[in-house]
Amino acid sequence: MSMQAGLTVGVTGARGFIGRHLVATLLERPGTRVRVLSRESTGPDAFPPGANVDAFIGDLGDARSLSGFLDGLDYLINLAHPETSTDAAAEALCDQLVDACCTASVLRFIHVSTATVVGTTPAKRVDETTPCCPASDYERRKWLIEQRLTKGLAGRIDFAVLRPTAVFGPNSRNLRKLTQTIAYGPPWKRHLLRFIHGRRRMHLLPVEDMVRAIMQLLASTHELAGQTYLVACDDHADNHYQAVDALLGEAMGKPLPERSAALPSSLLNLGLRAAGRSQSEPSLHFDESKLRAFGIRSGVDFREAVQRFARGYGDSAGERE
Repeated sequence: MSMQAGLTVGVTGARGFIGRHLVATLLERPGTRVRVLSRESTGPDAFPPGANVDAFIGDLGDARSLSGFLDGLDYLINLAHPETSTDAAAEALCDQLVDACCTASVLRFIHVSTATVVGTTPAKRVDETTPCCPASDYERRKWLIEQRLTKGLAGRIDFAVLRPTAVFGPNSRNLRKLTQTIAYGPPWKRHLLRFIHGRRRMHLLPVEDMVRAIMQLLASTHELAGQTYLVACDDHADNHYQAVDALLGEAMGKPLPERSAALPSSLLNLGLRAAGRSQSEPSLHFDESKLRAFGIRSGVDFREAVQRFARGYGDSAGERE
């Protein structure tokens, strides 16, 4: 199976950070028709004039609108996180989505979950075989949805599950707090945070790499066969707190060394555990070798992506003043 020109690709959660970047990339593919599901009108400026995109007003929880959204769809990328009050309601929504996709004869389904479903783990290196022990409500619900969709789709629709780490890029929430501290916080606070976090892995993932993974799975000539893939950039030497702080600071005119004195990682581990953090191991590494073996490689420079975020933050801050 491969992604041929003239196919229609549906995106749920298109208003989110990853969704906006994904839709923009899909629109660059000649002949691809994009359909997005939204609870409200996306507005006239949501997409470029003349863009080959349909904004379908509806809701995952409404069977009638879901059926209309999926009618004639070839591929579906699910970025949405169902907002339900109970686990039972979330499972029912997943079952409804699976059945509607089968009725509509969707050819390929990609579900985007999160790497944090691993929850609390004693492992220092996490891959797709690492047992998941979700601790927070968010992790537990993400894990439940992932399992329910996997169970329902198996043997019915070609699908895959992606588990990204902390996706960042222009206007993302990830990195915003650290950037604000560098830009407006007192110098002592920045130095203190550098000492506390030291070389703790940040698990940052450029949004371009996340979108690249989705696009290449869509276009793959091989069956996805219900496989799960971690999407990460933990192999990069600078994907730790002090190096990221230094990269941001350099781009913002507030340089500091990439390495400085730091709290012993064992003490940081204890502190993070006391604070209730699921992934408390400072050197925890999310291994994306399975995705690389599938043939998907990083397409952007990590250092440049971090500094581009800082420059974009500075530009947007200037616009707000």
